[in-house]
Amino acid sequence: MKSILSLTLIVALFGGWLSSAANVHAQADASLTAKVDRKELSTDDTLLLTLTLQTPDGSSPNLKLPAIRGFRVAGSSMSSQLSSLNGAMSSSTTYEYRLQPTSAGTFRIPVLTLDWNGQSLSTDGIDITVTQGAGVAPQAMPPVSSNAKAADSKVSRVGDHDFFMETSIDKETPYQGEAVKHVTRMFSSMTLPGQPDYQAPLFVGFWHANEPDVQQYQSTADDGTTYDVTDITTWLFPTTAGKATIDPVQVTVPGGFFSEDEKLQSDPLTIDVPPLPAGAPADFNGAVGQFQLSATPDRTTTRLGEPVTLRVTLSGNGNWGTLGDLRWPSDKQWRVFNNKTDSQSKVVNGEMTGSRVYEQLFTPLSEGKLTLPAITYSYFDPTTKQYQTLSTDALTIDVTAGNPNVAVSLPKDKTAAPAKDQTAAPALTLKPAPQTLLSEAPPLTQQPLFGLLFILPVGLVAVELTVSARKHYLNTNASSLRRSRALKRAQRQLKRARRSSADRGRDVQIETGRILLAYLEDQIQTPLTGLSHGTLAQLLQHRHVSPALIDRVIAALFVGEVSEYSQAKLQTNDDVVKSTGRLLEDLEKELVA
Repeated sequence: MKSILSLTLIVALFGGWLSSAANVHAQADASLTAKVDRKELSTDDTLLLTLTLQTPDGSSPNLKLPAIRGFRVAGSSMSSQLSSLNGAMSSSTTYEYRLQPTSAGTFRIPVLTLDWNGQSLSTDGIDITVTQGAGVAPQAMPPVSSNAKAADSKVSRVGDHDFFMETSIDKETPYQGEAVKHVTRMFSSMTLPGQPDYQAPLFVGFWHANEPDVQQYQSTADDGTTYDVTDITTWLFPTTAGKATIDPVQVTVPGGFFSEDEKLQSDPLTIDVPPLPAGAPADFNGAVGQFQLSATPDRTTTRLGEPVTLRVTLSGNGNWGTLGDLRWPSDKQWRVFNNKTDSQSKVVNGEMTGSRVYEQLFTPLSEGKLTLPAITYSYFDPTTKQYQTLSTDALTIDVTAGNPNVAVSLPKDKTAAPAKDQTAAPALTLKPAPQTLLSEAPPLTQQPLFGLLFILPVGLVAVELTVSARKHYLNTNASSLRRSRALKRAQRQLKRARRSSADRGRDVQIETGRILLAYLEDQIQTPLTGLSHGTLAQLLQHRHVSPALIDRVIAALFVGEVSEYSQAKLQTNDDVVKSTGRLLEDLEKELVA
């Protein structure tokens, strides 16, 4: 009875292997189809578009639907079904897209093309008729709600209902050095496969910060469409008077599997920059904007020679990147030292604001009530079109007598009486060095081991570089090293299996199958345990292994499986080891070539 069961198992396994091997070389074709649930609808309805992708390798890619004129994607879903027949896998993936009409008219679901493993798959185009429903007809490029409106000045607008872009500036005639807000606003009502690529203009003729300010939010248009909005704000400052042109903004909208990227380009924007008027104050250094100035000392009473720290703060709206520094007045009553300067800027309520804090050290040169002079700063105000001069208050500092040792180092008045002669200090006598400090030993540089001190660091560096290079080579070439050593490793394992064939019996045939499978894993760099014979044959076929050699591999694995699951032996242990060794050598020739 056991013999009958063993023979039945052998025939079943052998028949399954023949069926799998026969299906390996029959490559099924992939297909892509499209259908809709209706071809006529109103603007109040939605259209269900279903794509079905069938592949023979079990793959289910994540497809992205391109923008379709006349529709926007209101929702999507994906489901897949995997099946295996005689070791050959196949997959059917269904993609469903719920499309909302954006206007009435006749539209076409375009031909969708997909490149799958070198095979071009495509669907048929589908014509759709959309009639006007009871609701308000959507607009091609709808106005959005008030929180997303562009600036009131020049605006460039390109795109369609699903994705469009506005580029604007808030001033058409800014003064030289006056801030101009350049805004690029992108609206998207659909899910994109990636982020749009924003390419800023060069802004020739303008000073601007390197990094723009980016904000993202959602806005609802008048027709009810919800948009994801991205604002990119760049602050520009004209550097010369006359006509100035801001180059177009370019945005690349990423496509999906079925469509190419779409490029949008705004119109160029032109402004007229008038020069600053004549009559600038003497201390004017080019500042344009609105500013405030304040000064605060850290003390109002000090001693002679001890400094007073004066903290001066300049704040307001303007170009803090090119703003000129304060001009400090000179006064013979004080010695002035520059301590530190701290500058910062940020956008507040849509305006470029900032501050610059100066800290100066004023050291009094005499006693009494001394005055810190007023500090002035002039700028041009573009709102009033006039020059303005700011001034701090003069500050009185009470200076008392200080440390004599500090006061003596301060500069003296040239009219002061000469100092009295001081008694000369007695001369110091030099003494000879004691004999114990004299050494007759040779210097260190003349000792034999001194030269090794130079060679030792070089040797340590060379060893470190060699070890690091070896580690780097092993890390970066782990896969290739594993493949190059696969045959030798398998041959050593076969020798051990042959030596133990006398006492291990049928286990040797099981071991040879495992050795062969481990060799293939090293060469293909893919786990193979648990795969069917058909899937393994497909992998070998992709590696350009000949069909005859693939049949030998499947047969060798089949022998090991028969020995593992039954008492039958198709070959002797010695024959199995020898045939497996020859099979490994033949595989090495084709896999390594």
